[in-house]
Amino acid sequence: MSKKLFTTLLVTLTVILTLAISAYADSTAPSVPTGLTSNNTTFVSTTLSWNASTDDVRVSGYEIYQNSVYLLTVSSTSFGITGLKPNTTYKYSVLAKDAAGNKSALCAEISVTTPADTIAPTTPQNFSIKVLTSNYLKLAWEPSTDNVGIEGYDVYRNNVFLKTVYSRNYVIDSGLTPLTEYSYYVVAKDIAGNKSAQSVTYKVSTTSTPVGYVTLSLDKEKASVGSIIKASMNISNIPQFGGTILFIKYDPTVVQPVDIFNNNTPYANGSGNTIEGGTILTNSYYNPVQYTTFKTQEGVINFIKMYNRMDLYRQTGVAETSGTLGVIGFKVLKPQPIIIKYSHPGTNFNEGTSLSDWDYDAIPAGGYNVIQPAAVAGFLYGDVDGNEVFDSSDYACMRQYLMGAITDFPSPTGKTAADVDGNGTIDSTDYAYMQQYLLGMITKFPAEV
Repeated sequence: MSKKLFTTLLVTLTVILTLAISAYADSTAPSVPTGLTSNNTTFVSTTLSWNASTDDVRVSGYEIYQNSVYLLTVSSTSFGITGLKPNTTYKYSVLAKDAAGNKSALCAEISVTTPADTIAPTTPQNFSIKVLTSNYLKLAWEPSTDNVGIEGYDVYRNNVFLKTVYSRNYVIDSGLTPLTEYSYYVVAKDIAGNKSAQSVTYKVSTTSTPVGYVTLSLDKEKASVGSIIKASMNISNIPQFGGTILFIKYDPTVVQPVDIFNNNTPYANGSGNTIEGGTILTNSYYNPVQYTTFKTQEGVINFIKMYNRMDLYRQTGVAETSGTLGVIGFKVLKPQPIIIKYSHPGTNFNEGTSLSDWDYDAIPAGGYNVIQPAAVAGFLYGDVDGNEVFDSSDYACMRQYLMGAITDFPSPTGKTAADVDGNGTIDSTDYAYMQQYLLGMITKFPAEV
């Protein structure tokens, strides 16, 4: 048989097989499941079971509906339903489906009623203060117990309902007044709505100690074009500090973020960058993690740092409360005012900052202050008239200044820009360097080297 004839026969057989499969498309739905029942029903769960359906090919699964709403698909003929509430009636039905997507009708619906729960939780007790400052606190208590499960705790401050807390046995209360006594009591409640007796009243007074702060510190008040500004992200006196999310905003046409620990290499746009220079959240035993994203065109830096093994860190009982999170360099591109600050429009941020403690709880915005840096005066050496270039006009202004014809320069940073040799005085030596620069004898002033 020739190769050409073999190929022709193979194509023909493929077409025939495809047509045969198409002609046998499965359009038969499985039979309706029968015998749906429930058993082992508790306050919060029940187990459904039914008889298997049949199909001309194969039953692939069963869809369960709760109160006429699709719940999930299972492959077996029984399933335990959880997350129910006591003294509540639920309706269930099941349908079968095959691999082709054919579905049976829903089986006859059954009703399941969970038993009523009338037992109240135990009363919260053994209060303790986890964090106490001048304007916020974290108050904890021993967890209550219940025959079904605790849903939450209603917390009252000074006999007025404050809030309900869920999935935890402590409350964070903020916006308090320094040196003021507050009283608290707590009521536990279960998922059936049963409430415990009111706990004893716990009294506590806020302190006079000032709250901690987050700072962005710049190492320069004035910076020439081409120089590097070091920006340090710091925290101080933050109780049980566990992690932070910081957003830094800058003008990308005026400064460029660089890695001062890597020869001032510009940071790449996007994620995957690491900011060095930190002295806090650096203990390798607790697996510190950092995620930093640079949006270089927008002028935004998103910095996240925390411990991954917060459980080990918390168990020590010794928190890191003060230190440097990291240091970023900014290269000056233009002789313009330089504004670098924490900033984010989100309501969950305190001037572009968000701190959390070692319980992963957000520290209230009022629980710390944000200290922003002042604007840095950007300048260009020699540019005494402030037109962002050094030219003969600056040279002429310098001559007038040395002759006493003028007592100041047109630019607010003129006297800094005029000291081109960097010796702290403005004299004929600076004038001579300006002349050399204009004549092309030098390409940088001594102050820039």
